[in-house]
Amino acid sequence: SHQDMEKIIEKIDPVIDCDLLIDRFKTGNSPPHDFSFEEIHPKSGTKFGTLGRKKSKSKLNKLEENKNLFSKKQDIEKKTELIESNIAKGHKEMKAIQKMVQSYTQNPKFGDPKKFKEELDIVIIKVQKLESELHLLNLELSDVNYLLEQKKNLSNSPLITPHTICKMDND
Repeated sequence: SHQDMEKIIEKIDPVIDCDLLIDRFKTGNSPPHDFSFEEIHPKSGTKFGTLGRKKSKSKLNKLEENKNLFSKKQDIEKKTELIESNIAKGHKEMKAIQKMVQSYTQNPKFGDPKKFKEELDIVIIKVQKLESELHLLNLELSDVNYLLEQKKNLSNSPLITPHTICKMDND
């Protein structure tokens, strides 16, 4: 109905929507740096080279590799968040079971605390496995971050200028 549409329109938050869109389409690539140009004064017999517009296959593969690294980073971060959440739940479950064990130990008339001790052991093992997975993911994330940083540093390397092209043609 018309009222429903108006309610939905009122819920729109352009800032949040923009942030969601930006996060969804982030590539992780660094913005290009400014090109530095040198003024060239033609001398007799000097040839000037031109830069082609075609991208080589290796360049396209590197761009694809960067996208893969960044999406891999995002996947690892999502998995990390999920595992951290599960670890927090596991710790809460451990505390609750420890209270049950303590209550049953202090008041034997409630029953045998042994069944809760077994359950506690299972939860402890589950949390330890999750912590181990988290550690591995953090190592993998640091590797991916290192590779992304290396790629970023390579993209910051000096560019070919018309002056260097002129020198190459003269050699």
